Amino acid sequence: MYNTLNSGWLIRGCASSITVRQCVQQLFHTRANNWRAQGVYGAILNVAEDGSVTINTPDRSAAPGDFISVFASGFGPVSFPPPSGSPSASTTLSVLQSVPVGQLGSESRPNLVPVEFAGLAPGMVGVDQINLRLPHDAPEGCAIPLWLLGASSGTQPVTLSVRKGRGKCQDPPMVRTADLTWMRTSTTGPGPSEAKVEEIFSAAFREGAASWLGLTPDPPIGKWRSFGTAGSRPRCGGYAGSNTDAGTLVIQTGTLSSRTLVPLKSATGEFLYSQILPPGSIRPGRLSVVGQGSSAVGPFNSGFELPAPIEISTTLNPGTTIESRRSFRVSWINGRPGDLVNVRLLSGIPLGQSDTIYSGLEYYALAEEGSVSLDPIESLPGRPALPLAPSDHFAVIVRYFPRTRVKFAAVGLTWDGEHQWVYEFRFLGLRLHSTND
Repeated sequence: MYNTLNSGWLIRGCASSITVRQCVQQLFHTRANNWRAQGVYGAILNVAEDGSVTINTPDRSAAPGDFISVFASGFGPVSFPPPSGSPSASTTLSVLQSVPVGQLGSESRPNLVPVEFAGLAPGMVGVDQINLRLPHDAPEGCAIPLWLLGASSGTQPVTLSVRKGRGKCQDPPMVRTADLTWMRTSTTGPGPSEAKVEEIFSAAFREGAASWLGLTPDPPIGKWRSFGTAGSRPRCGGYAGSNTDAGTLVIQTGTLSSRTLVPLKSATGEFLYSQILPPGSIRPGRLSVVGQGSSAVGPFNSGFELPAPIEISTTLNPGTTIESRRSFRVSWINGRPGDLVNVRLLSGIPLGQSDTIYSGLEYYALAEEGSVSLDPIESLPGRPALPLAPSDHFAVIVRYFPRTRVKFAAVGLTWDGEHQWVYEFRFLGLRLHSTND
């Protein structure tokens, strides 16, 4: 960790007279008091270019592009583990076998942060240290939500102070927006006889700082990139994009008569809307949502015409083996011009008997293109292969959705709400192997 970025971190502290270990101990003491008072601050150190270290506070912000060290626990096994109850060494570093991913902002519109090192903190017992470099376009503010997403789970959000030029942070204005989503998921596998269709409507009326709540970014079309899935994350408060009460919603489709939804209030005081729909509710035709309003969000009426789903023409029955030495193509028909298709190729690692974590690659394509291909690359001399881990638990997930969401306005929404549909096709129980393995 330290020698990856700056070996001076081991001997520089919060002040010239103390070590990094003392700085971390001071940080934990300070954060313990803050957790009792507000329950939001993370155990985070700022690391300057000269190697000096300070505790991240509203008065001592990190700047976009800076390194930070986050201290946590529970991220799993490491290489070269120290004896039980002993501090980890600073010579032979104990590196996490599964590296987490950092995320700034809300769950729905994340700003990913690359991890430079993940392992046990030298000189400490049972403490994980995650070194990250903030992106140069990182959102600024006094309470930027920061998450760490592990292989099978994620942390609760904690807050981070960020400001260009460092120093005392400045709070951005608060905004409110909305997301309405109709989703139809068709799952095949993992067993030969296992197939099901689930239809659900969900809504969230989100509040947060304008710097990080953000609008939905355009996806990177035409480029493969890394992707992974994680289990559910705990929520210890609504400060990472709290969901407000928008009153009763009335939803309707061509086959579903009017149905009312009232929000459920979570343990953290957030208001959540979710409804499992009867089979056949989400099909081509008119979908509409009418909001009856509350003290926070005024009445609104939003609807659109749902197109027919795409049809996946590639054979992906459970038990199908994909040859890693050959190009792999996912094809579909009936994509409406202007819409998008997202293809995810994921290798699964079983955790126990009931859970599997997945990681791999994803690709965004225009729906009218009709296919996506992944070609082998030569990572080893003379052995080209798909850049995916071989797996007996391989999955292909295809999503079809609009490139431009329907907008709607309401009193109380700072930004227009967004209304969308998603068709998802999940092909589980596949295998990714080479015939020469």
